[in-house]
Amino acid sequence: LPIAVIGHLMGVPEDRREGFRALVDGVFDTTLDQAEAQANTERLYEVLDQLIAAKRATPGDDMTSLLISAR
Repeated sequence: LPIAVIGHLMGVPEDRREGFRALVDGVFDTTLDQAEAQANTERLYEVLDQLIAAKRATPGDDMTSLLISAR
């Protein structure tokens, strides 16, 4: 699935989807050295942690909220 669709399904706010896409692209960019790839992965985890915290506080009609409620 395109990352835009995944972002929508996960409940990434529309105004943050381009940044989310850039982070995911950075994780899978094979031209980066190991340190850059690791930094991108860590930043993506930070953003996902923020998304999870936001969805715990204010659940929505999305996969992240569904997974949180199922847990």
